[in-house]
Amino acid sequence: MKRLTMCVTTALFLAVTAPVWAGGTVEEVTYYSNAMGKDMVALVYLPEGYDTSGVEYPVVFLTGGFGTGYGNWLSTLGLTDEIDSMIGNGLVRPFILVEVDQLTMPWPDLPVPMPSFLVDSELNGPYETALIDDLVPWVDATYRTLGSRDHRYIFGRSAGGFSTMRIAMRHWDVFGGIGTQVGAIATEVISGAVPLILGDYPDGPPYEFTPTAGIWSMYLFSWCAALTPNMTNQPWYVDLIIDEEGNLDPDVWQRFSSNNATRWAVEMATAGGNIDIFMGAGDQVFYLPFTTVFADILDGLELPYTLQIFHGDHDNPPPSIRFKSHITYFFPLNATLE
Repeated sequence: MKRLTMCVTTALFLAVTAPVWAGGTVEEVTYYSNAMGKDMVALVYLPEGYDTSGVEYPVVFLTGGFGTGYGNWLSTLGLTDEIDSMIGNGLVRPFILVEVDQLTMPWPDLPVPMPSFLVDSELNGPYETALIDDLVPWVDATYRTLGSRDHRYIFGRSAGGFSTMRIAMRHWDVFGGIGTQVGAIATEVISGAVPLILGDYPDGPPYEFTPTAGIWSMYLFSWCAALTPNMTNQPWYVDLIIDEEGNLDPDVWQRFSSNNATRWAVEMATAGGNIDIFMGAGDQVFYLPFTTVFADILDGLELPYTLQIFHGDHDNPPPSIRFKSHITYFFPLNATLE
């Protein structure tokens, strides 16, 4: 059910005689979210010629991981130039890209914002509903989009890989394709990270967990803020999957697992749904099992997908370069994926 590719480069493209750069534009937009009860922001990439072409375009919704909100991809990571280059050289068809702000700050003093994982959470807020009921219709009403699931895609990197896979499986009537890059998809793997989390607490047990104890604690709290919030459990308002002795709490783990990407993949398969799936993962990255375990789950469900394992880690080759594989896969003209 899968096509496995090991490669050093991102993709193979047909040669062009000289580089041609299109001139796409990026605009920061504000839209009102009924779900969140406030204005929300996003960045929108429009391909060159959008204003005068009269053409309708496919749409990509993009989300990042820890500390990466709207603007990270289209500015910091240089994705705008990569898209311009590929469209300008006729390698991929033009498309609209919407960079979603999915970040949340449920507690003060966090070193960086945390991902909401696009989940409706009592603690974080209704980020899933804000995307599906507010942002997607707003984009279709505001821009010339093709406006159907077959021309609407969602991509996510790192923690955003879980965000997008889960929401795509739940809303396969909204999205026709899902792409992940070094995605933390199969949350089942998190149980194996317990020793890394406990490493933030050299004086335990008993463990007094806090979201600022270290990076792994921040990961723990972010996952649980999304999937196991508890507004009666002060001071952090979450039920953690690990108890004070450092063991998995079976009841909380059951709640945690009941809303993961695997559960919704099963639901989609049972309902006869389908979605085009492309996953990329580095062979030298901690996140690799998050992707390969999920690939095995998709095999068991007989859901087709494409998995490309590249030579590299979480950040190398650079994310914007790796993203070329996703663009090539979903919008090919004269580009071929290796």
